[in-house]
Amino acid sequence: MANNIKKPVETFFPDLHPAQLKVANSEARWKILCAGRRFGKTRLGVQMCLEMALNGKRAWWVAPTYTIARVGWRDIQEAARSFPESLEPTISLVNMEVKFPWSGGSIAVRSADSPHRLRGEGLDFLVMDEAAFVKEDVWHQVLRPTLTERKGGALFISTPMGMNNWFYELWEFAQDKDDWEKFQFATYDNPAIDKEEVDQAKNEVGSIVFAQEYLAEFVEAGQGLLKPEWIKYFKEKGGTLFASGENVNLYDCTRFCTVDLATSIQEGADYTVIASFAITPKGKVLVLDVVRERMEAPDIIPKIRQKMAQYDLQWVGMERAGFQLSLIQFAKRDGLAVKELRADKDKVSRAMPLAARMEAGDIFFRQGAPWLVEVERELMSFPVGHHDDIVDAIGYGVLSAQAKREWTAY
Repeated sequence: MANNIKKPVETFFPDLHPAQLKVANSEARWKILCAGRRFGKTRLGVQMCLEMALNGKRAWWVAPTYTIARVGWRDIQEAARSFPESLEPTISLVNMEVKFPWSGGSIAVRSADSPHRLRGEGLDFLVMDEAAFVKEDVWHQVLRPTLTERKGGALFISTPMGMNNWFYELWEFAQDKDDWEKFQFATYDNPAIDKEEVDQAKNEVGSIVFAQEYLAEFVEAGQGLLKPEWIKYFKEKGGTLFASGENVNLYDCTRFCTVDLATSIQEGADYTVIASFAITPKGKVLVLDVVRERMEAPDIIPKIRQKMAQYDLQWVGMERAGFQLSLIQFAKRDGLAVKELRADKDKVSRAMPLAARMEAGDIFFRQGAPWLVEVERELMSFPVGHHDDIVDAIGYGVLSAQAKREWTAY
């Protein structure tokens, strides 16, 4: 670990791989780690927090959302429980905090979407997880002051998210600055990862996503991840769908819709989106229809039912999260066939299969549809655009299509 840290006891941390050690051994006060998925960012960050706590220091783990924070919290708990009984820390599940009474050190996990919980404590060290997704003001106005009194340091860890965010600006700012050091590693730099698996992913996720998510490169693809030349169209005539050489009847396809629900109908709020799909026997994804409106909750289920009747859809996919759970219950009581979707990743991660399938030429939009302009505008501005409701709904459709393809393969 870092040269200035002296472990007071023998601990049983797993060995860090050489690339992780370069970060851990850095003497810089401020460290930026831009790394590909499965590089080992979380393990490294957890281990550095534990080293601080063992030496009587106060550390925080900060993530952009509560869901992402829980991933770090899971690993911190697992590591904390590995200590022998005589050194076992106290673990507060309610406060998401680990304390070492014999050293006076602690680690607390916090979410950046609750800035009011990030004030009031002086820190020796913090890890900002998925820093590209944390708002800049949270760092400058809230977190940076917590490190002033104790002259604490920070480790920023993230995969990149294009060039239109403060993580990229921080990366550029740190160049040749005193007390700053930045590190850039690909997934390949983790010796525990099978290189052939990474090579296979390159063929599956598309070039832009691979460069960003696996090679940890700051990619500027137009405004976002999706390119206009990837957009393809299908035609319909007399109930037959024509999509790049595959001509199929609508009723020979798997048909469903997905819903991305908004929480408000106020001006400037997100939209509720209902996207209807047909999956052809060869696995092409045809976007039949997109509804994008600000709707009150009582109006959503009738609109879903209308679209299900219009295209004879077999089921509707709805995200199982927050207030949407109650809408799922109402939909089931209303007799709709509902499949529950789980948002276990951030929006950019959920859009990766969409980008890969679009680049591969497997996704088609209805030619001449009145909703096309708005759909294409949002796709091309993602992930830096103001709204991403359409991307989320279509992304869920692609994930459902992938699941369908895997089911029929056995």
